[in-house]
Amino acid sequence: MINADGSGLTRLPNEDYSWYPDWAPDSRRIVFVRVVNGLSQLFIIDADGTHEVKLSTAAAHEFQPSWSPLP
Repeated sequence: MINADGSGLTRLPNEDYSWYPDWAPDSRRIVFVRVVNGLSQLFIIDADGTHEVKLSTAAAHEFQPSWSPLP
């Protein structure tokens, strides 16, 4: 994330090997893929970089997550 004037660069999530970020429709969270033990797994994080949660539970590869639109 970065401010419109180019200041305040914050890397979300703050970890290497994270890909395919997608903002939630309400702009409060981000879903992304991270490699864990050789498997691509889904994670979600709040837009401020807190409350990271692993969503994947199976030993499978996950790719290119996206949010469904708000009703």
